[in-house]
Amino acid sequence: MPDNIGVGDKLTYGGNIAYIYQRVSPTQYYIQSATGGLATNTAAGTACTVLRAYNSVNSALEVGVADGSHLNTNNLVTGNIQLNLACYADGIDTARLNTWYFTTGINSYIRVFTPYLLSEVGISQRHSGVWTTNAYRLEVSATADLASSVGSSCPYTRIEGLQISFNNTGFTGGYGIVVGSVVYIESNIIKGGTAATAAYGIFSGDGSYNARIVNNIIYGFENYGIYSKWYCTPIVYNNTVSNCGIGIGSASGNLIAKNNIVQACTTGYSSSFYSSSDYNLSSDATAPGANSKQTATVQFEDSANKDFRI
Repeated sequence: MPDNIGVGDKLTYGGNIAYIYQRVSPTQYYIQSATGGLATNTAAGTACTVLRAYNSVNSALEVGVADGSHLNTNNLVTGNIQLNLACYADGIDTARLNTWYFTTGINSYIRVFTPYLLSEVGISQRHSGVWTTNAYRLEVSATADLASSVGSSCPYTRIEGLQISFNNTGFTGGYGIVVGSVVYIESNIIKGGTAATAAYGIFSGDGSYNARIVNNIIYGFENYGIYSKWYCTPIVYNNTVSNCGIGIGSASGNLIAKNNIVQACTTGYSSSFYSSSDYNLSSDATAPGANSKQTATVQFEDSANKDFRI
């Protein structure tokens, strides 16, 4: 099959439906039922069609996977279910991604990701550290003040390897991603669109604890690149933030910042940080930590064209 066929794709054959969960080669795949059980056997030579299960991630989350044809529940804990949603570079996804429809737990969570391993897909659907039209893109335009591209309020949700853009033309405020407690935001590119007035890249709201914000590239937000409010305890590691009002900030002093790079922001790091914060870098004199580098300039691959790889 074509190289862009991979995990999560839907197979219809002989009146049966199954889903790919592992790729072996262009001609060999492992498949399973919608709930992770055994797929129905069929005779050799049976006609089979392959297609994406949904046109957007949010259509799967909002009205799709919990229905009677799929999981038949939105309580992943009771069903002992891990929900994996693979995102493909078929075009621009413009529907806001929201995970609040589900009950989740430490072993029963939602994972929204781009496949890139050969065991997942024949050609990577993930960016390589710079924005590209050849990878999955979630590009959301606000329809109200304080909107967001992603609302990841369900605990233990994982958002991995996405390209996320937020544009709030005609409105005020807003967010690339709003995170809840114990949410994992990893290896994404999050950018402000043609307008991101008073907006935030990643926003950790009141009372959100132990969110993991790791290995992201964030740029183009007028307010903060990463910000946590009161009573939040996010862990912020290995992120690159550029061209924002403030790179990384915390209202409570409980944000743990390690090994982050902030460049070309009006202010690099703002307010106080948890005492273990260290090994950060800023282009001004604000990077927290005894071993951090201040007033340092990083030579990116091509910062003028938003390529912040080192």
